[in-house]
Amino acid sequence: MRILVLCLMILTAMLSDSRAAGPADLPLQFTVKQRGVERPACFDGNVAITLDDITGGQVLVSVTGEEPRSMKKGDVLPFTYAGATYFLRLTELRNFLLDGDNADFILTRDAPVQERPEENTPPPSTI
Repeated sequence: MRILVLCLMILTAMLSDSRAAGPADLPLQFTVKQRGVERPACFDGNVAITLDDITGGQVLVSVTGEEPRSMKKGDVLPFTYAGATYFLRLTELRNFLLDGDNADFILTRDAPVQERPEENTPPPSTI
């Protein structure tokens, strides 16, 4: 019985050490409501992603321990948690007339390529 308990303690310690190295369930896609807070389960509730008002195609986004930043669709916000760097990419903003404004994000460990269609479009040619 003591050996079983010891084995369980060792296994638990090994699992908690591997969990501390970083979330295994990434990339993670999620939606946050305007003036809402999302705490991705992969951080065990220790990281909060907060949105302010969505207006003019942008939103002020705060991540625990980081300065708030204005983001537009395609922007990437890097942040550090437990010594590892993560990247929060804003993939969609929805601004409705009355209610229900929200934003979609993808959270990854790999730095995504920033894309903004209006910036990647070549200037019109003149003939």
